[in-house]
Amino acid sequence: EPWAMDLAMSNPVLAYALASSDQFRGTPPAAAAVQARWYCHRKQRELLEWLGFPGTEAIAKLIRKIPAESASPSILRRLNNALKADKRVLEYLSHLEVVNIAILELVTIPKYLDLITPKLLVEVAGKPAEASIGDMIHGGMVILQQIYSHRNIRPFESVRQVCRFREEADEEYQSHVHRQELARQEAKRIAEQERRRRQMVELAAQMSARENRRKIAARPYPEPPVPGTKDILPLTSADLLHSEGWEQGNCVASYQWRVLAGDTYIYKVMAPERATLAIVRCADGCWYRSELRGKGNGKVKSATIGAVDRWLEGVRVSV
Repeated sequence: EPWAMDLAMSNPVLAYALASSDQFRGTPPAAAAVQARWYCHRKQRELLEWLGFPGTEAIAKLIRKIPAESASPSILRRLNNALKADKRVLEYLSHLEVVNIAILELVTIPKYLDLITPKLLVEVAGKPAEASIGDMIHGGMVILQQIYSHRNIRPFESVRQVCRFREEADEEYQSHVHRQELARQEAKRIAEQERRRRQMVELAAQMSARENRRKIAARPYPEPPVPGTKDILPLTSADLLHSEGWEQGNCVASYQWRVLAGDTYIYKVMAPERATLAIVRCADGCWYRSELRGKGNGKVKSATIGAVDRWLEGVRVSV
């Protein structure tokens, strides 16, 4: 179509957008092709409005500044959204002779608008290869967010400032990593010191307990506080305690230290059933029945309990 050729010559990116109208209007590609053929003879402002852009001469001039190789449906949609969202976008771009992909990447991301200046855009417009400027700014900002930096970023007026910003962000990240490593090493050192301290405290406690046991073990085995009978026999040595524990299947041998300390005594009960008896001395100085268990710490009959209680009563000891 002659009208299409004229549009392609005067505003190549607008012609491209018209040919790709399905990307902007959401129509099926086949229908978009037919519509593009019929709409190509209209004024550029009308075409822009039909495609969803602001239908002004300023936007038409702006689209003419975009090199064909910088155009894509996605970047044009982003540009359209940016133009509608912030009037600074059009102000920044209207003073440029060329709006390449690097500039489009900068002005179509809202968070960049506070960081760019017209001077930076003029420099980037003259350097088509500077498509990584947006990536450099984005990368630096991501790094600062990762290290929780509250650094105030001033608007960039040159590509050199952007490069320096990224270098400084990388340096700050390396310093952050180094500080974290030092903090980890310090935490590890403190934890090791604490572990050794606890180990020394535990060792000292073990040595103290061992010494106490040695002193207690050196004491002569105490006499029974309550005389035994033919059926209730006092265990008057550590060997007898161990034998009782093995025979009855209980832990009475561990009571040796209580016996030596003078607050517990162990008896072997022979009748009315086989059992092991422990009596304890309480605050009032009297001896009381504490534990009375059968083989394997099993329960004993009430008759056995009665016999033990009568024995204790017989020697005038509180039950």
